[in-house]
Amino acid sequence: MSAEVFISYAARDRERVLGLVERLRKAGVTVWIDQVGIDVSTMWSQEIVSAIKGCKVMLLSISPHSTESETVVKELALASERKKPIIPVYLEAAEIPETMEYQLAGIQRVEYFRENEDAAFEAMLRSLVKRGVHVDEEGAGLDMDEGFETSIASHAPEPQKTTVSANRKVGVVTPLLVLAVIGLVLALVLRLDKSPETSGEQAAPGEKSEPVQAKQNKTSIT
Repeated sequence: MSAEVFISYAARDRERVLGLVERLRKAGVTVWIDQVGIDVSTMWSQEIVSAIKGCKVMLLSISPHSTESETVVKELALASERKKPIIPVYLEAAEIPETMEYQLAGIQRVEYFRENEDAAFEAMLRSLVKRGVHVDEEGAGLDMDEGFETSIASHAPEPQKTTVSANRKVGVVTPLLVLAVIGLVLALVLRLDKSPETSGEQAAPGEKSEPVQAKQNKTSIT
């Protein structure tokens, strides 16, 4: 099984990086790192390429030494070509050279400075978890639950979806009610308009009957 995390670093930063590797392994993170030294001319295409291909995340140590390392530049390029998530870990302040600038553009970094190692390590673990790397919380010795719950809650706007759907229903029902009221008003107006015409039509026969009665009375007098 391939290690989930590949660490790229410069040989002159080995002591500092090995301390970080020890903390990661105690936290249950599987790490691949060149600890014995690899002959780049003969083994690079086999060991390193295979490890980068199988990892989930690359931790790229940044220092004035690593930014000048041809091997680190090659490893970064290979990880970028394979679309591996890259987390730059600054061991100390350093300028990013043009050979790395494109791959690292817009990527958030972790400042693993000596005076801030614990907070930076916690941020590193959270970043690894978000990218699918297994972390043993007990082995890490950190209270990760609160941070995870906060991040999950901030990405769960379910109540807002319910409110939006309810508003949509209200928006559909309201026009229907208005149309129904308008229809009732029109019906009443039409009925009122027809009522006088009906009464006028019924009165007409009465008017014609008066001359008939008059004729009958005249006959009886004669």
